[in-house]
Parts: sequence; structure tokens; C-alpha cells
Amino acid sequence: MSHPTGYNDGQLQLQRSRLTLQQSEAVADGCPTGALTLCGKALDIDAIMAEVMRDHAFYLRSGGGLTISGGEPFMQPDVVAQLLKRSKQAALHTAVESSLHVPWRSISCALPWLDLMLADLKHVDAARFKQWTQGSLARVLDNFRRLAASNTHVIVRVPLIPDFNADRDSVRAIIDFVANETNASDIHFLPYHTLGIHKYALLDRPYTAARTPLDDPELLAFAQEYACRQGLTALLRG
Repeated sequence: MSHPTGYNDGQLQLQRSRLTLQQSEAVADGCPTGALTLCGKALDIDAIMAEVMRDHAFYLRSGGGLTISGGEPFMQPDVVAQLLKRSKQAALHTAVESSLHVPWRSISCALPWLDLMLADLKHVDAARFKQWTQGSLARVLDNFRRLAASNTHVIVRVPLIPDFNADRDSVRAIIDFVANETNASDIHFLPYHTLGIHKYALLDRPYTAARTPLDDPELLAFAQEYACRQGLTALLRG
């Protein structure tokens, strides 16, 4: 393995991609100022459920429960299915946040224990989707259709991003797909924000998206009005 440190513009920098998990933990533990931290930790199913069950009584009163987020949760489909099953056995509401950019089999194994899918829909133009995500729009749209066929409760979430989909034509096309080809009745529009800039800096990664949040009240009003005309319930900034 190459050395995990190097120089950039005369400054010594840590090359995080060259570190194993064990080495990262050792570096963070050994940092005398606490400037280096390790985000996240490995937990097994029992440990996660123990944390969830600390608030079991509260969830039973409120109707709340377990929401699995990411990253993409369905990159670990067996773990997701086990967590959902254990939660339903404890009478908890279950939800998953997903981009749906995974094989259908990774999703279907969790459906018997899933109450709500919070699904991102970034675009319905395949070329634009490929340009920005390097992914397959066909896979995402097919998974939406399969969820509709399985009668899964879905809320669609649309991040509105400048120069990508924050325009009337894109919003109209997204709403039309949701209204005509999914079983969702709710759509949430999430205006672009810049809270990730600091995280990119911490990871020494270039931030190539817009440097200012989306500020387009007319577009948000159009999105809400058009979604309602198509029979959907729209929420802004959800």
C-alpha cells in the first residue's frame, strides 16, 4: 500500500482513500488535538435494534418507528430486511429512504415488513440523469412501477437542483410520471441547499454544484399548483 500522506501545494495532507478502516480508526484515536474524527461505526443487527428499542414506548404512543436512510440502504438488502422485520415484530412503523437505483430483488425482499418508501425521483430525462448521476434512469423508473404493482405506500421526493431539474419543463415531466405511472399520492419538493459544501471540504473533494441555495418561489408555486392539478398532494421544503 502506498503511503497515506502526501504533499499538495507544499502542504502535508492525509490521503484518506489509502487508509483501511482500522488505520482510519487508529489515526483518529491518535490525533492529539481531536481535529481528525471518524464518522460512523460498524454495528450488528442486535446493537442497532437495542438502540431503536430504547424509545419503544414513545414510538408506540406516537406511531413512529424506524426509518432506514443512507447512502443507499438497499446496498445492504439483507440488513435492511432484517431490521424491518425485527421492527415490525416490535409493532413499530417502518420506512426506508432510497434512490431506487438498485436491483429490484434488493427492494422486494424488504417489502413484507415495509410500511413506507420515501423514494427520490431526480429526473425523467435519461440523458440528463446519466450526465449528472452516471446511473440508469430506466432502473429507477422500473422500480417505481414495480412498487406501484406491489401496492407499496410511496412518497416521492424531488430535490430541485439548479441547472439540472429546477425548471418548469423538468418539474412538469416529473409530476406527470408520478401521477400517471406510480401509485403515489404525495410528492415532496426539496429545494437545493448548500449544507454539503463543508462536508466536501472535510473530505478534500471538489464541490462542483451551485454555491448558493435555490431561491425560486415562482417555480415552487408552479410545482405545488401543477401537482395539485394532477391529483397529487404537494409539500414544499419537506
